[in-house]
Amino acid sequence: GINAEYGACILSMSDYRLGFIGLGRIGKPMASNCLKLKGANLQVFNRTASTAESFVKEKIEKDPELANRLKVAESLESLSSSCNFIMACLPEIEESKKIFLYPETSVLRHIQKGTILLDFSTVDPKTSNMCYQAAKEKGCFFFDCPVSGGPLGAEQGTLSIMVGGDASPYEAAIPLLQVLGSKIPLMGPSGSGTHAKAINQLLTGIHTVACGEAMLLAKELGLNLDLLYDVLLVSFGGSNCIKRNWPMAANDIKGEALIRNIVKDLGIVTSVGEDASVELPLISLAAKVLRDAKESGFGLSDLAEIYRFLAEKNRTKKM
Repeated sequence: GINAEYGACILSMSDYRLGFIGLGRIGKPMASNCLKLKGANLQVFNRTASTAESFVKEKIEKDPELANRLKVAESLESLSSSCNFIMACLPEIEESKKIFLYPETSVLRHIQKGTILLDFSTVDPKTSNMCYQAAKEKGCFFFDCPVSGGPLGAEQGTLSIMVGGDASPYEAAIPLLQVLGSKIPLMGPSGSGTHAKAINQLLTGIHTVACGEAMLLAKELGLNLDLLYDVLLVSFGGSNCIKRNWPMAANDIKGEALIRNIVKDLGIVTSVGEDASVELPLISLAAKVLRDAKESGFGLSDLAEIYRFLAEKNRTKKM
């Protein structure tokens, strides 16, 4: 059970009544992995109802036994009143507020005391802290849990999940988090997960642009990109962005880590830096390059395609 400092909540560790909101590129495989938790029952809800219906239908067709454990939630009200864990993975900050904060739309209207709320979306710290306070007033437990690892990490259950919130209910959430990610640290109190994700996105933004610039320069210098890639992997200049983005860009492989999303995230990073009175000159430059790419039609392109954007820009400049 949970030793809560406000509101007693006794949770049988086999009693996982899960609700998952948001079946996008990352949310859908995360919801699927929730079913790996022994004894778990899952309701799913999506703004486009047909997406939730298709998800449930496909899962049950593959495994008919899931018919007893998986269903589409009739409404947010029914989901929030019947689940003891409510999760969301949403693309925009405003959507997270609608689910976890606003009195007229949030799950808090019909929630049970002691429910654990997990927001896997990338939002700003202020939003996370407001959601935490709103849940606390209802005797519930909110965690900011932004993720890193992309759709592939979500499918494989190997996401990094950066958690911010209270320690006691976090213990109760660990078995659920373990089927979703391979790194699930409690980073600290509410907002700490969001801060950790901001640091990750700061590095991702800079490394993404650096990888694109390095590829462009290497190509213009006539270097063999495959040979250089092998060298960089074992050199100080290597990074996870090099490991992922370089072969994707070199071989025109499409991905799902969208430029428009990192642009949104870098806006959060910038505001976090301003709140902390820390100058971040590199992220300002990287953010401008990525914004320019988005505005040039690359918003729905993968991060690896920043190389193509830079190459096109360079060709135009030479003309």
